[in-house]
Amino acid sequence: LKSLAAIAPVSIVGVVGIFVTCIVMTLRALPGGAYSSTTAAAIAAAAAGSGGGSVATKNYLSSLSAECIPSFGVVGMRSPRSFLILSSMAATAFLVHMSGPEFYNTLRRPSLARFG
Repeated sequence: LKSLAAIAPVSIVGVVGIFVTCIVMTLRALPGGAYSSTTAAAIAAAAAGSGGGSVATKNYLSSLSAECIPSFGVVGMRSPRSFLILSSMAATAFLVHMSGPEFYNTLRRPSLARFG
């Protein structure tokens, strides 16, 4: 491509998608959202069988098993699936970062100004 103008619409869609994701994550993290501490505590209590889970019975977290509910500040793996998720994220990051030099070398006139 001589110009990146051809991919501008796709780039705009990607940027809008990132903003929408940020907004949804913020709304879910606010008090009363799916990931608020009171909601998570109610779900954990319901999963433990104490019957205190009526606050959040109609959200996404209530549909998860006890081992899949997110926990913060816990050291170590809660389930073997955690390792699979971590390894897939690490592999993706490795592949993305290692393809950069190959992309740089395929440029017609490689220079740092044109690459970055």
